[in-house]
Amino acid sequence: MADARELFAAKLAAHQQARAALDKARAQGVQCTQCGGNAFLPEDLTVPQFPCRFCGALLATSQYVPPELLTGLGLRNRLDALRVEGAAASKRRDKAILIGAAILAVVILVAVFVPLLLARR
Repeated sequence: MADARELFAAKLAAHQQARAALDKARAQGVQCTQCGGNAFLPEDLTVPQFPCRFCGALLATSQYVPPELLTGLGLRNRLDALRVEGAAASKRRDKAILIGAAILAVVILVAVFVPLLLARR
């Protein structure tokens, strides 16, 4: 059990170091491999390439971001997209239920009041 804890602690420490390096790169920018200029990482790190703001060369995001962070970000972005899709589907379902209930109410009212109106004549 101690080995599992040590492994977890080592992975956590590596992740924290990678995250700190990423935060530093985001704050200071990274050096373009073409012109040497200072390029800023994109907000969405799952995009495969981003342009240098000086020379316009396309830089590989994976060259500046540790792969374990990219995998985690991709998963998080996909989960966020699924959450948004689920919320939209829920709104559509709620709207369909509301419309169905309104139609049912109208049908019931017609079924009750039409015979009453016809009986008065």
